[in-house]
Amino acid sequence: MFLNFYDTHIEKGFVEKHIKSVDDFDLTTIKDCYVNCLTQIQGDTWTELKAKYLSLYPLRTTPHEEIGCDLTTKHACSLTNGPTLYISDHVQNICKYLLHVAKMDTSVLKDIQEKIHKNTQISEQLSKKRKDYEDKIEKFKDNEKVMEHMRFPPDIMELHRDIETLQQKIQELRIEPKFKPNTRDHYKKWCAQKDNEYDESDVYSSYVGEKEAKSVMQLYTIHALYKILLLMGIGVFSNEIMPCDEENIKTEDIKQENNAYVEIMKDLAEQKSLYLIIANSDYIYGTNYQFSHCYLGKDMKNMSQEKIIQCIGRIGRQDKNKHFSFRFRSKEQMDLLYQIQEGSIEADNMNKLFC
Repeated sequence: MFLNFYDTHIEKGFVEKHIKSVDDFDLTTIKDCYVNCLTQIQGDTWTELKAKYLSLYPLRTTPHEEIGCDLTTKHACSLTNGPTLYISDHVQNICKYLLHVAKMDTSVLKDIQEKIHKNTQISEQLSKKRKDYEDKIEKFKDNEKVMEHMRFPPDIMELHRDIETLQQKIQELRIEPKFKPNTRDHYKKWCAQKDNEYDESDVYSSYVGEKEAKSVMQLYTIHALYKILLLMGIGVFSNEIMPCDEENIKTEDIKQENNAYVEIMKDLAEQKSLYLIIANSDYIYGTNYQFSHCYLGKDMKNMSQEKIIQCIGRIGRQDKNKHFSFRFRSKEQMDLLYQIQEGSIEADNMNKLFC
């Protein structure tokens, strides 16, 4: 597009001079032609040339006020086609902020927190009984008939019944659709006044199944904040999930349930069931999920250029012909992306490892 503009308005015949026949017309030749074009533009003429180009081909950008960080309210409708990734090393702060701006009714929030508290107490009992049950049936694991038909001694069977009874006491949690980003009710409240606009939009919402939701609710060491956010379609990738406020929780249990929570979130991410995933910088490399948008938090100050490029590479995988975006929360990060780097931390580390 730019080459056509340059050939038409700045230097006629420029493209023909560099691409002499149809046989030469391939991606590499076009790139070479583009680089040649850029290298001969003088710095003092760039501003004028840019203004002329933009007058003919205005940038199709979304206004800044529509792509902010209030992702549980007014900015949710800018997230389209698929899940969004938010990278920050202050995961807890982002979680607290998103719940705060959701403006959930105090009575509703209190009711949910009370149910979570009761579920937490039940889940703690469940966890202890399950461990006790696993320990007791360990000696029967080589006996297929006993294991298959559950021919255990009375004390083990009683323990099994206790576990089933406690599982039935876990209360199901739900929130109104108006608090769940990009549902019809939520969209109507924050993004539009007409119902038909929702049908014509490509906004992305979440679907978390009852099984996965119940599994998270039964993790008694996980803080209520993460459980409420899951009801809204928001998950977290972090190795340091904030534990609940209950006393006398074992460090081993916290670590074990943290891992269990993250594994559930990974499964949901694989299925594209979450609306938003908040992740710390550990997940910049090797994350192979399908995301349509990504925010790079402004707290991410010690980023290298290569790391930013890796972040951008998380977006738009496998899908084509859809709208994707990468959203910087800091101008310094954008400037770093376009700087010419003299050295590379990543290359130095690779050389240390392999040379």
